[in-house]
Amino acid sequence: MKKFMVCFVFTAALFFTGTELFAQGGNGGQKGQMKEMMKKNLKDSVGLSDVQIDSVMAIREEMQPKVKDVMKDQSLSDDDKKSKMEAIKKEMYERYKKAGLTTDQVKKIKEMDEKMREQMRNRKNK
Repeated sequence: MKKFMVCFVFTAALFFTGTELFAQGGNGGQKGQMKEMMKKNLKDSVGLSDVQIDSVMAIREEMQPKVKDVMKDQSLSDDDKKSKMEAIKKEMYERYKKAGLTTDQVKKIKEMDEKMREQMRNRKNK
């Protein structure tokens, strides 16, 4: 169960790259670096324009307090947290579509998020 929570926390942190979760380590420069890396990935891997990238980043930052609240809520079980995180992700991806991203672009962002989560899991397991 502990391994699940560690993986879940890193998944949530990675999912919201460029938000406060990365700044909690006390390194403000790391937050900026992660944000720039995310922007580069959105441009290179997904093919978003600068305006679209700004929209995606703004949506992610708006969603971050919801993630933080779920992660801090000690009354929730692991399954409840997982369920709430899935709902947050679904809402975020829907907001991307409302912001003008195509279904293919949203799919590529989902794939990019999953790839980054997997990389984080692999680093943690080493």
